[in-house]
Amino acid sequence: MKIVPQEVTDMSLRGFRLKKNSTPHLVDHTSPSREQKKETRMKNKTLVNTLLLVAVLMAASMSNASQSGETMPLPAGEQSFTYDPVASPVLSTDPAQAKPIGVGSVANGGDTFDITVALDKLSGPVDVAFGIYASSINPTEVFFLDSSYSLKPFSKAAVAVAAEDQQSGKRPHPIKVRKLILWKMRINDLNEGLLVNVPLSVLPSGQYTLILDVSPSGTNGDDSDGNGEDTYYRWITSFGIN
Repeated sequence: MKIVPQEVTDMSLRGFRLKKNSTPHLVDHTSPSREQKKETRMKNKTLVNTLLLVAVLMAASMSNASQSGETMPLPAGEQSFTYDPVASPVLSTDPAQAKPIGVGSVANGGDTFDITVALDKLSGPVDVAFGIYASSINPTEVFFLDSSYSLKPFSKAAVAVAAEDQQSGKRPHPIKVRKLILWKMRINDLNEGLLVNVPLSVLPSGQYTLILDVSPSGTNGDDSDGNGEDTYYRWITSFGIN
């Protein structure tokens, strides 16, 4: 409500104080009672105590997290984990409990899919490979995402490396192939959305398998500890389209 100053005889309208040729403003003529002041002080004190308690709890939580060193250890040997599709990634420092690939609503019977990849913080730098297998598109090929976010067929990368080694007189090394199809290198954590709300109707019916490989940086999954095994975490999940 807008009040326009006018010439009036009573200059103390209830709730307002008017001055000639000036903008009116609201004035509270009611002074708080002693009881109201006491009640306000008690409320303020309670609020302060609550905020202090929240701050203490948050500090304790952060302290416990830092003291426990909650990071995922680097892989030792070959460790593979297969899990049912989830809408969003599930973070955990235990690789057996982690579900790093989320596929969106299709995991719950929806009609769209996402691809989101996330990992909890690791105890050291790792290299990451991400692959997709779809038998309805190519029953004999696994496609891997490279650093430029292009999908590269594994077989062509293998052929290219074998030809290069043949020309140089070296024996083809299968681990070398992985260097061509790494998605990310020397990272300690990961949280990235690759696709969002893609209609299932754009894909042919069939099963779609998603693969995430993580290995200590520079090893490319090779036998880094000398025990005769490759070294990586591998998570596999899949969803179907009818």
